[in-house]
Amino acid sequence: MDRLKAHVIAYGLVVHLLIATDAKIAVTQFNPCSDGESCVNIRKCTLFSPHFEQSAHWSDDQRVAFDKRVCEQEQTSFGMTYNVCCGAEDTRKQGLELLDLEACGATTGDSVPSVAPGEDTLIYKFPWLAVIYYYTDVFCTGSLISDRYVVTVAHCLHDPAETHVHLDFVGAHHRNNIRECENYPVLDAKSQQVIGVESAIRHPQFKGPYEKNDVGVLRLARKVSFSDNLHPICLPVFPAPHRAEEANAPTTPPRYTIVGWVEKENDPVWSRLQSIKSEELPKDQCRLKSCVNELLDSHVCVMGQNMSQFCYGSAGLPLTAPPSVESNGRYVLHGLISFPSQCPDSGEDVDTSGPHIYTRVDSVLSWILDNLVE
Repeated sequence: MDRLKAHVIAYGLVVHLLIATDAKIAVTQFNPCSDGESCVNIRKCTLFSPHFEQSAHWSDDQRVAFDKRVCEQEQTSFGMTYNVCCGAEDTRKQGLELLDLEACGATTGDSVPSVAPGEDTLIYKFPWLAVIYYYTDVFCTGSLISDRYVVTVAHCLHDPAETHVHLDFVGAHHRNNIRECENYPVLDAKSQQVIGVESAIRHPQFKGPYEKNDVGVLRLARKVSFSDNLHPICLPVFPAPHRAEEANAPTTPPRYTIVGWVEKENDPVWSRLQSIKSEELPKDQCRLKSCVNELLDSHVCVMGQNMSQFCYGSAGLPLTAPPSVESNGRYVLHGLISFPSQCPDSGEDVDTSGPHIYTRVDSVLSWILDNLVE
């Protein structure tokens, strides 16, 4: 299979936003929209393609159009940006409009993960997993959230623009058969789609390891062809259920499913896809069981037996909630593994069953949605 290649812009945002303080743009007034037009974020209006927020690259016609169409300012996760009047035929979808909330998170086989420490998953049970390659080396893991976007952690997007990124989408549980399908008859070319990356967007407020906002989005070079063994996971956009709680009732910590490739005896490194049960650990207990002193509200600390087995390429591994009534029977992405229970100075695990720290997806959900554009 030919591998598509694309340059990746991994430092900062992939676009320069047209913010209200842009010296190249002087807005003297906002205009009302005509019938059949809507006041939308400039990134959604194809009239300003391909340099939606880069006013320095606009044509003269686009500059005139902006003066006539600018209708308001809008506060987004990027900062203050401009909206413009745009007709339906010139408006592209964005954010929630690109998510398939009916089909996302569906899976084959049993919905309950195996008992810790884990056992091999069923073929194609987690069909949203993406393996991120830099040249020929496996570097990180991501999750497919639409037919054009993969979400992972920001610290996976640190190489310069000349680095090539490849993605393997594998619903399979034998990692070593990604390239050698003939070694495992169940796997065929349909189980693999190697797609280049058009752009990589790193959260602008991510400062480094062990910090908040460890999240990034990859826009693929082309759309993914969905199948039974390849489709996206749901983002946590479903309404939170309201439950009547009894007085003095014990608090049950949230339970999650952790999935990742692990090393098996006499097998190649991290060749088997496994899932284990886990539960959220209170931050005070998490500090005692790990070397992390400062845990933020945007972090979720998760405990499961033998979690250290998820080692190689584990950055970005998804933390999911099992199907429930509230999620319409779908798997939902709640976390992205940011760092394991390992002291960076000593290089030694604090506990072989120690917790992992995840970026809490609902804390960065608005930013993710703002970066999904048709």
